[in-house]
Amino acid sequence: MYFQFQLRGIKALKISDNSFNPFDRDIEVFQTWQIHATQSLVPSNEPPVYMTRSGFSTTGGYENGVRFRKGDSRQNLFDPTISFSLPKMATDDAPMQFQIDFHFWESDNAKSTKKVRALYSNDLLKHLIKTWEDASEDSDKALQDVLGFFSDENKMIKAITNTMSYTSIGNAPWVRVAEELYPLVQKIGKLIAANSTDYIAQQTYWLEIRNNNGVYEWRFFSNDLDKIVFDWQIANGKLVLPSQIIGDANNNIELEVSFQGVIHD
Repeated sequence: MYFQFQLRGIKALKISDNSFNPFDRDIEVFQTWQIHATQSLVPSNEPPVYMTRSGFSTTGGYENGVRFRKGDSRQNLFDPTISFSLPKMATDDAPMQFQIDFHFWESDNAKSTKKVRALYSNDLLKHLIKTWEDASEDSDKALQDVLGFFSDENKMIKAITNTMSYTSIGNAPWVRVAEELYPLVQKIGKLIAANSTDYIAQQTYWLEIRNNNGVYEWRFFSNDLDKIVFDWQIANGKLVLPSQIIGDANNNIELEVSFQGVIHD
């Protein structure tokens, strides 16, 4: 079985990029993503084991995104696309569980857009893990070292191009990550994005897949685990998820976004 999760479309409902300039009415949007395969989505006595993959949208290359004005709609984007094969499951296995985080950004500074894409590269993720371990799990020390990574233009370009080669086919490798590293990743992102590449919003889905007497079934949760988007149904073909409205903290940008899941042999 093969699974894909795709950004299907974006419609710009509200665009006010610069409140001091009423004629500045268009933005460029790009996305970054992480998917986490965990032991469990519910609390337990055992710490979760995270297997993670990262990536970003490739439209616009290193430095740009997709341009929108108010009312513009871009459908059938399928960028980003996350793809991976599903292992065979016994009927008595616990469901496989995945957390899918999509981050939407406005690109308004080419260098910062490049840094954000590098942040969501597997090269940076592996570098972060090694740095954190070498620093004896000292997050502040690891943070200073990793920020030096972004001062090296060649390293950033290599990290982005390596991930683009995976992302073009949606097939970045899994990386094992300690749970304690996620706050550090978020801190780096905030430092890089400040005042340059604007953060719009995050959209999160949880996916569960199980083998029910030889038939694969799946269900989706959205943002809150108690909000079921689709309950258990046969995992075959395409499942289009309901559109969601997202916006930035300053109420300048509002987007209607839609995703779809695809499972096939």
